[in-house]
Amino acid sequence: MSNFHSLTQMKRIFHIDLDAFFVSAERVRDPSLIGIPVVVGGLSTSRGVVTCASYESRKFGINAGMPVSMAKRLCPSSIFVPIDLKYYKNISKQFMDILSEYCPFLEALGLDEAYMDMTGFEPLYGCPTTSAQMLKRRISKELGIPASVGIASSKPVAKIASAFCKPSGLLEIPYGKDFEFLAPLPVGKLPGVGSSTRRKLRVMGLQTIGELACTSEMKLSARLGKVGLSLLEVAKGLDESPVITEKDTKSIGREFTYQKDSHDISYARKALRYLVEQVCFDLRSQSRKAKKIELKLRWSDYVTLKRQTTSKAPSNSEDALYGRAVELLSREMEAEANGKGRSLRLIGFRLSEFQEASVQKSLSTELLGDLNELENLGSALFDIRKRFGLDSIRRGEGP
Repeated sequence: MSNFHSLTQMKRIFHIDLDAFFVSAERVRDPSLIGIPVVVGGLSTSRGVVTCASYESRKFGINAGMPVSMAKRLCPSSIFVPIDLKYYKNISKQFMDILSEYCPFLEALGLDEAYMDMTGFEPLYGCPTTSAQMLKRRISKELGIPASVGIASSKPVAKIASAFCKPSGLLEIPYGKDFEFLAPLPVGKLPGVGSSTRRKLRVMGLQTIGELACTSEMKLSARLGKVGLSLLEVAKGLDESPVITEKDTKSIGREFTYQKDSHDISYARKALRYLVEQVCFDLRSQSRKAKKIELKLRWSDYVTLKRQTTSKAPSNSEDALYGRAVELLSREMEAEANGKGRSLRLIGFRLSEFQEASVQKSLSTELLGDLNELENLGSALFDIRKRFGLDSIRRGEGP
């Protein structure tokens, strides 16, 4: 698969974690819970278990996995709320959808956290800190939930960084400074180090990650086996485990929110063209073509609609995909002008129903005209953007 991660050796991995997710989700639908001790979990005083505790509750020693009966003794004033998994899963899907719009290299971890490999995305979103701030604002605005982001050269260090800056924080470990950040931290901060491993390390006289990193492979292997060698790599900041993207990514999309609501169809077309360029770049990065096109419009009264169309043959041609999408856009804008006359607030473009680019050799001439000429042009545009950034060359608005 061609991708632009090879453009730079400065690997940038994001770990994004929704803070006290279940509690934050409950506060979205019941703002009266904000600022007070809240516990989400089973309500049975005899067998219920705490699933999530607010930061206010944690000050009293309440933690996930603790019996509800003990939590009530520690903080009787806490508000206890039953688990609503269906509701949390719905918010989680929205969370993952937001992340997938910014980067196709996404690895979800449960409902409330994910890794993103943002290496090489600077031409699109600016420096890593800037893009992380953008994500945090988007999540807060659309979901009403705070998120913490850790940025580093590896997944474990990014995860430690996000935990380090909670709640609602952002911490980037400069490239090449992973070990410097890890060294003074207790070994228990390493992902995967539970109480049993922590006791074994303590017996070995290892209290900090720095001390662990300076221990010989032979000594660690003798005490902990392969686990010890794996921990040694992480402690040195040398872990190279990749962000594992789902093989069957269901869709790729982008959205654009207007600074000011607009009726201007020409401006909407320009915004759509830019979105198509971004999505097609991601599509070619994954060596894929798509059949289904989805247009998303949100009007000034926040009413949102989605319109879809499916081609007979898959494509990764900007012109072909833009042409189909702009038909949908023009139809809806004209209908709106003759109806309620609302202005446009947000426009989104999404592709799905993928095929590998190498599988489909011939595309519909009705859609693409001369295949060789358009394919060569598309490949040339992709190569230029991959090297110099997506904004280095732009297409016209289209018909």
